[in-house]
Amino acid sequence: MRLVLLLLLCLAVGLPAGDAHADRRQLGIQIGGSGFVEAVGRFRVYRGLSVEIGGLAITHAMNLSLGAEVEGEPRARVGLYVSGGAAFAGVFGSTLADEACMPATEDCAYVAGGAVLTYGYARAGVRWRFRDGTRALSADVGAWLGTWNEDEGPRSRSGWFAAPVAGLSYLWLVP
Repeated sequence: MRLVLLLLLCLAVGLPAGDAHADRRQLGIQIGGSGFVEAVGRFRVYRGLSVEIGGLAITHAMNLSLGAEVEGEPRARVGLYVSGGAAFAGVFGSTLADEACMPATEDCAYVAGGAVLTYGYARAGVRWRFRDGTRALSADVGAWLGTWNEDEGPRSRSGWFAAPVAGLSYLWLVP
């Protein structure tokens, strides 16, 4: 908990991270990796260590992640990195209370329902920086390990899951 608070304090204060090229904050989009689809921010804390925050919320669905990333050489045009953290994903809505009810012809009762994943993730990947130095493309592979819970009114199911995952992200470097 103290480490998380320290990292958040570093983000708020904007501590320098070594040299001018590696200091930049990265904002972009990501498919896979730490979540399903996310807007992501990577904030360099010290040399090759970054904090990664991601999230996306749309009607009846959301995905949030928080993790750390270590990149071998932050200034290289092509660099390797590893990342790990925790995430949450869920879909929420309503379902028919009685599956035999026909909504087109009857007045049916609905109950709130949803499905939630909470998981840890670990990834390893490669990042390519474009020549202009303001954009980067990353590709990685890894795994999710966590719990799932599905709730449909009176029925509830839950369990553990493990899944391989691949990710692709496009980042803009923000001075």
